[in-house]
Amino acid sequence: MKTYNFPQFNIEIVDPIVTANKNNIIFDYVNGIATTDVVLETPNGSKFGIKLENMPINNVDLNLVDIDVMVTTKLTEYEV
Repeated sequence: MKTYNFPQFNIEIVDPIVTANKNNIIFDYVNGIATTDVVLETPNGSKFGIKLENMPINNVDLNLVDIDVMVTTKLTEYEV
């Protein structure tokens, strides 16, 4: 069970389902980073929207699985 804490929320988000908006990804190939919106939904139905920025791009031929890995990796910065 993962727990996250983001500076913009005064709450710990426990065991959420994470959904990345794969239709709204901004790739900055020059700087090697990506940005996307993510929704974290808790078991009780609460939803928290965040923007994950500065996710390193390791492969210019990204697929949807790579994006999930990027999001999961970035979220580790917010784990409690």
